[in-house]
Amino acid sequence: MVRFQSAWRTLKGIETVNMIRKGVVRWLAKGDAIGQARFIGELFGLTVA
Repeated sequence: MVRFQSAWRTLKGIETVNMIRKGVVRWLAKGDAIGQARFIGELFGLTVA
């Protein structure tokens, strides 16, 4: 079960980055690495330093 959860999180992360790269998240600039990290952190409940 742990492997499935890990794989699921990985796929969600990849899809999230692809959405940002393609411009689907319109309010988030493609070149804003800090903003992207914060956005992903909020989606996944992570803390970003």
